[in-house]
Parts: sequence; structure tokens; C-alpha cells
Amino acid sequence: DLYNSGSALATLEGIWVDNTFTDLAGASTWVFAADGSYTVDTVAGGTGVCFATGQISLIDATKNAYASTSTLTNCGLEQGIDPSLNGDYEGVLFVTETSSPGDTLFGAGSLLLSNGTIQTIFSVPVKQ
Repeated sequence: DLYNSGSALATLEGIWVDNTFTDLAGASTWVFAADGSYTVDTVAGGTGVCFATGQISLIDATKNAYASTSTLTNCGLEQGIDPSLNGDYEGVLFVTETSSPGDTLFGAGSLLLSNGTIQTIFSVPVKQ
């Protein structure tokens, strides 16, 4: 069962690519370090535009669930992206599969906007 398959930062370490980043234009490349820190770079507007940094932590090593905090920056209308997406997100991720076990990460993060609404973004990168 997927939920009880456990979690480890080593599982995430490496490069993941999402070609269907649902709230931003273009693909995004996720790079996870051994300590759980990560960066996300999108092709929208060029390298370093609409960029995120964050930290992953284990919720419970016996469960397939990770906590995530991240900061999204440099998103703007010049890339066709709503600048309200910029900010600090908190979310959860889990590892699933597209072609083989553990090859896909599903993540969702939410941001409370100044007008009181909640913005949620989703991403489904595949390990390279």
C-alpha cells in the first residue's frame, strides 16, 4: 500500500522534471539535495524567472508523506504568470509512480493571499 511504504530524504535526492506544472507556464526542474533542501526553476521567461527554494522534511518515516515549505519568487505578468503566486507556501508531497515505483512526486502547496483567499499550486515532477 502506497501510504505505508515509508519516506526518506534519499528517495527525493536528485533531479525531477514537471512538464505539466499546472499553475505556471512551461516545464519546471526540481533539484533535491540530501538534506531535503530544494530549488525549482521554470522555463517561463528564462532560467531564474519564477523560481522557488524550499525544504522538505519527513512527517513520519513509516509513511509516504513529506512536509514542504517553499518560497516562490520572480513570477510576473511579463511571463504570463499571476504575480500573486509569489510568496511562502506550505504543503505536502508523496511519492507515487508513472512508469516505475517511486518515479513520480505529487505535491500541493498553499499560500494565504492578502485578500484572504487561499492559492494552491500543484506539481507532478518525474525523477530523471
